[in-house]
Amino acid sequence: MSRNVLRAGVLAAGLAVMSASAARADSPNLRLLGPLGQTFIASSNSIDVSFLYSKAGHNNDLYIFIAAGNPGTKIFSVIGAYPAPSTVPPVGSSGTFAVTAGSEVLFGICSRGGGVPNCATDPIFYSGPGSRNSDGQPHVVSLTPAGWESVRPSSGSIAALSGSVVFGFEDLPIGRGADLKTGKGCAPSDCDYNDVVFSVRGVTTTPEPVSMTLLATGLVGMGGAGLRRRKQNKNG
Repeated sequence: MSRNVLRAGVLAAGLAVMSASAARADSPNLRLLGPLGQTFIASSNSIDVSFLYSKAGHNNDLYIFIAAGNPGTKIFSVIGAYPAPSTVPPVGSSGTFAVTAGSEVLFGICSRGGGVPNCATDPIFYSGPGSRNSDGQPHVVSLTPAGWESVRPSSGSIAALSGSVVFGFEDLPIGRGADLKTGKGCAPSDCDYNDVVFSVRGVTTTPEPVSMTLLATGLVGMGGAGLRRRKQNKNG
């Protein structure tokens, strides 16, 4: 075998590995389309939840949790059909659920590779900060309806209603050292956050800690600038 043929074979194998690796995150990849790890506060005593899309290999039961580890109201069960989008429940399924205005609405999924998920034994991943999850990573991205509309598949999905918040859940453990900006180190997850996608009307989001820090920094900067102006005016 010539060196050129050998090199060509090595190059082809390398490209194949790269292609397989790059294909791990499925489309639509929602990870970078909104903030991760936000908490959600009920703005009234009820919320409306609609199933928009799922591209999962696992079966997932979505609950409103009373508290971490304590599932309360089951919203729906998603049957994984990867690589095809899930058709169970039917896209567009919706329901209204009682909550307490002003309190956090804690969502969680119980995930299983096959069969019926069991929250007592199967992994549970929650909305809110990653510290709630066993892998220390956030498992929900929140999008605007326009953000979802910009990437949603033309078939097997529906648009979110105006005024709602779109949730995208990741249903596999995320590597503790994962870089969620690049998606590197996510295994066994693919960090695409499209495994259970649904919209909720009747919640508001709280700013991320990073957003609060930036806001505080901006306010301090504005205060400093005002103080300097007053000193200049006084000296002038």
